[in-house]
Amino acid sequence: MSLMFTSQRLMVFAISFLFTVVVHAQAYCVKKNDVSTYEKPGSKEIGKVEKFTPLSGTGEKKSRYVEVKNFEGKKFWIRSNTVTTDYSCVLVKVNKSRMRNGPGQEFDANDMSEKGQAFKDLGGEDGWTQVENTDGGKAWLNLDHTWKARSKFRMSFDAD
Repeated sequence: MSLMFTSQRLMVFAISFLFTVVVHAQAYCVKKNDVSTYEKPGSKEIGKVEKFTPLSGTGEKKSRYVEVKNFEGKKFWIRSNTVTTDYSCVLVKVNKSRMRNGPGQEFDANDMSEKGQAFKDLGGEDGWTQVENTDGGKAWLNLDHTWKARSKFRMSFDAD
């Protein structure tokens, strides 16, 4: 009796697995300057994004393109060879943020960053992250002032 019950459970699991959709939304970083964006793969260019811009993948891929979302949730397509997952990036989400010499308000602010500026994320501590600009300059930003794309896995048991 228990062998039959186990077999039935295994069969239900196997059938359910066939209808499972797994979506992997990857966090990307733009690795070149002035990268073209598209409404759909192969269509006319609709805009540009700059180096170190963080983008969230939607899980959709077609040919040489990946669908992504920007900080504001706008979806578009980008060539897959213009983005990387080898490092992460952050974007300033507030109007202005002080760029400091160290991880804290007690450190001198040597510059200001503005909303939409993108940086390579070098990691950090205690609510701060060290960033690098396209010229190789480094500074520290308050994490509360930044947005970072995150990788996500989603599993669905819908047949559609």
